[in-house]
This record gives sequence, C-alpha cells and structure tokens, in this order.
Amino acid sequence: MDNESSGKLVYRDWDLVAKGTRLTSEFASFLKKLVDTNNHDTKSIAGFYNVSGRNLQYQYKNFLSDFKDWDQKPHACDWLLFNKNMGEYLSIDETSLSHGELYTILTNKKAKGKKGSIVAVVQGTKADNIISILSKIPLKQRNKVKEVILFIVANRRFIAKRSFP
Repeated sequence: MDNESSGKLVYRDWDLVAKGTRLTSEFASFLKKLVDTNNHDTKSIAGFYNVSGRNLQYQYKNFLSDFKDWDQKPHACDWLLFNKNMGEYLSIDETSLSHGELYTILTNKKAKGKKGSIVAVVQGTKADNIISILSKIPLKQRNKVKEVILFIVANRRFIAKRSFP
C-alpha cells in the first residue's frame, strides 16, 4: 500500500503478531508466562501492563494457552488427572464446587495447597468410578504412596486401599 504523502511502501509484518491477537509475539509470550507462573488472573496482569483484561483473557484462552489442544479437554467435565503431581503423602476428600454436585479430590500433601497440589478431580463419590480413574496413574507411581489422609468414610478407605497398594 502506498503512503500518498511520502510515496513509501507501508506494510505490516504479521509474523511479529501472535496468532489471534494484536500483541507482538514477544509481548504475548511474556504475558503468557506471567499468567502461567503467577497466582494472578489475566485481568490483574492486564491492568498492570495497561492492556484490556477482557481481551487478554480471551486471547489467553483461545490463542496463547494450550487449552484447545489440552489432552484432558474431552473428559474434563468428568475427571482430571495430573500424574506429575503424585507424591508419597496424599489426601482424599470430597467437595461441592457449584450447584451441589460432588467431586472427589486427591491432593499431594507436600505441595501444601499450592501449585502442583491436585493429583485428581473426579466427579461423584462412587468408589468404582474413582478407582477406575486413579488406575490410569501408572502402578509404579501409585506404589510409591506411603500414606493417604482421609476422614473415616467407607468408600474413601476402599478407594485408598484399592488404588494405592
């Protein structure tokens, strides 16, 4: 495209812009790293760098993160498994996240509730279903478990005994 006042050719180098965004690839990478490694949400990070929080959140979810290619996306409503968070000391409990539905959560005690705590989240409390999901963790990893902390509830004790020999 010609610039009429200078007669020079003006163009945009789209390789500088991160796919699906209006941010340079470098800045998008920087923001992605901030979101991935901090306990702050996209809106607070965006505010600090004077970019639109809503836009950063949208761009992060749809383009910058690996959400669309996430291997657990097809079953994420039913269960999530994070093998890399396994440890020797685990805790199993149940919670209601919203609308009264129950989820069983297995956590690594060493992480002390911070990043890397969650080993598994399984919808429901039925022992057989939870055991089948936990059995997807390689036996070698499950055999390293020394202790599972739980409130005395029959199904949780059964889950612990069957899943962590």
